[in-house]
Amino acid sequence: MAVALLGPLGACGPPDPGQVRFRLTSTPPPDDKVLSPLLDPRLTSLELRSRDVVLARARFDRVELAANEGVGAPTVELGPLPVGDPRDMQLLALGAAGQQVLGLAVTRDVEVRFGEQREYVFELRRPLFFFGSGRRLVSPMPFPPSDRSLSPGRRIADALREEHLLRVVDPNSGTPLLSAYHLALDGMRQALASAATSDGLSVLVVTEGGTLHLLETLRLKPALSLKLPTEMPAQAVVVSPRDELAAILHHETSPPQTGLVGRITLLRDLPGLRSRVSRDGDPLVVEIRSDMQSPVGAPLAAAYGPDGLLDVVLGQPPMAGGDTCTPMDGGRRGTLRRYDPRSGQLREQVPIAYSTGVAYTNDGTLVLAQPCTKAPSGKRPGQILFQRWMNGSLVPVRALPAPGSADISLAAGKQALIAIGRDDTSDDPDGTVQARGVVRTLEPGQADWSQQSPFPLDDWLLPYRVTITGGGTPLPASVEIVLAPRDLLVYRIVTTPDRTRALIAARVTHQVEGMFLDRITMNGREHLCFIDWLGYTYHVMLVNLQTGAREQGWMVGVQNQSCSSVLWERIERKAVGVCFSECQYAEGGMLKNGRLRGYQEGFIPTGTSALFSGQ
Repeated sequence: MAVALLGPLGACGPPDPGQVRFRLTSTPPPDDKVLSPLLDPRLTSLELRSRDVVLARARFDRVELAANEGVGAPTVELGPLPVGDPRDMQLLALGAAGQQVLGLAVTRDVEVRFGEQREYVFELRRPLFFFGSGRRLVSPMPFPPSDRSLSPGRRIADALREEHLLRVVDPNSGTPLLSAYHLALDGMRQALASAATSDGLSVLVVTEGGTLHLLETLRLKPALSLKLPTEMPAQAVVVSPRDELAAILHHETSPPQTGLVGRITLLRDLPGLRSRVSRDGDPLVVEIRSDMQSPVGAPLAAAYGPDGLLDVVLGQPPMAGGDTCTPMDGGRRGTLRRYDPRSGQLREQVPIAYSTGVAYTNDGTLVLAQPCTKAPSGKRPGQILFQRWMNGSLVPVRALPAPGSADISLAAGKQALIAIGRDDTSDDPDGTVQARGVVRTLEPGQADWSQQSPFPLDDWLLPYRVTITGGGTPLPASVEIVLAPRDLLVYRIVTTPDRTRALIAARVTHQVEGMFLDRITMNGREHLCFIDWLGYTYHVMLVNLQTGAREQGWMVGVQNQSCSSVLWERIERKAVGVCFSECQYAEGGMLKNGRLRGYQEGFIPTGTSALFSGQ
């Protein structure tokens, strides 16, 4: 469906002040029923904006337009428009009385001149989310299909068990997973990293083996694929604010301490790549090396600064080796490097506290996510640090507590900052405090978070005494070990342009020490069974940023780190063996591993991105 928007120029003068015609296009049939905002029954109005200022608004009546469609492209009168110099404009398709952005289009350098006739094209898209998978979780002793109902990973979402697909999420849909548009871009190779352009027309996706795919969002189909100059796994993709440049960050899951620890691929002609004028986007690879005298970490996150330089934070990957803050042992710190994105030249290097996320607000403030540093007003480790550049040095502005936040997102024209993590509650000695998720929003001009109500996190159910029906379903009377969430790390976050929802990739920690499991009578004596467990579940969640509620949650991976048990003789008060054979069991005088010890299944989600990021 195509719609013409007519805007006469508002000014006093000659009888013909001129006119601007905006041609609004969207996804054609048959994909329009799912992907086109113009066919959304909730659509009520169209709004034209520039620099967050509303220029015009018009009512949208889909029934009336459809009745006139055979006479040519239906038109909507926007009303008078102010004249002005070239500027970027956004066209919003609104629902819910103008409070919900169902679609968005961006056109660069729109020039409105008095007395002239001009035409511009707006290509309308839904504000979709995307995510892929970084690492497959394969168990050393997998459960056979007949025993899947006994597996710790049986609650992994059935729709998300295929690890190689790039997933598409519509945050405004009642069924947000658009399964018909999930993509296998490179056979069975996984989609490791992705980023969308701010005009919403393209998504850059890097798969295993170093292949870059350019996805066109008109029909959500791949437009081209090319081999990057390096096969080192991609971990993140960053696109410059006006979609002119892109940077791909590469490092291994557990990079070495010395030698080659990472690479950065700089795409210096993104417009040429998207228009097919450039065959490869003019790539340049920057190597990052570390030694004992000048140790640095892998490239974890990047952002383009107001001066055009590329800021990259270096450090140990937050989930390498388990506990995120283990790399801080011994006082190890992070590094901020500033590169020229066209020449690859290193311009500045500044030591910083360990950081995993970086962004710039619209006023030029540098924002760092520091999950292992406690804010002055916080109870747990984790802060968002705000700094400004002054004479080549970073000057702190303020630090706000943000436990569990390893990434940050900017919305509303980079004026509002959003972080999602866990509640700032101290642990108690007996380890019974459960973690809950929290949305934190820093509104423009405010000095502290506007915090929403916490949302619950899922328990992890482990089989203990399970009775299976003939159909393979556990009976309700079965006994299961319920592991509550002890901690939360949100390591990827993207938001919709209207700040209504966020998609996050998160790791939930489940840990118990000396948990009483059962009473066992042996040789007339009573024994007590205690277990220790440390493991992670991995989730993709759709979170409502207005209410703080988790609207959708999909478990996609489980991973045991350690599992042990002890059988305690009550009278003599001593350990006499093990008691949970699924973790460990004795055989021939030796301890052997059960199938839950080191068990893992599913994948670690990554590669999150959002159309119109930064708008």
